[in-house]
Amino acid sequence: MENNFNKKKSILVVDDDVDICSTLVDIFNAEGYSTEVAYNAGVAIEKIQAKNFDILLTDIRMENVDGLQLVKKVIQINPGIIIFMMTAYPRDSRINEAYSTGVVRVFEKPFEVETVLSFFEKEIAKKNKKN
Repeated sequence: MENNFNKKKSILVVDDDVDICSTLVDIFNAEGYSTEVAYNAGVAIEKIQAKNFDILLTDIRMENVDGLQLVKKVIQINPGIIIFMMTAYPRDSRINEAYSTGVVRVFEKPFEVETVLSFFEKEIAKKNKKN
């Protein structure tokens, strides 16, 4: 039986930009994560209801249901998930609200993937210590 430290961590990337999703999936998979994609909040919610992801990385601005609305729903479904957001709009008024809902970090696009991976590892380590 695998322990928490050896278990492959899973990430759900949510963004309506197909190219960004494709790039992030390639990078995260190469780093040993199990990565899935949703191009909108509706599909993301379906995936989160079907699978217990360790990390959610979502864009703030998306069509129909935005990332902040998604985060609020995800927390109800999986309160233990580690949530990160990304935005191309660093002055977006929703960033402060994102932090107040439990988002760990909002990354400004374009971002250094190494920085994102470092935050993932730190938050996973914190979660593993609590469990």
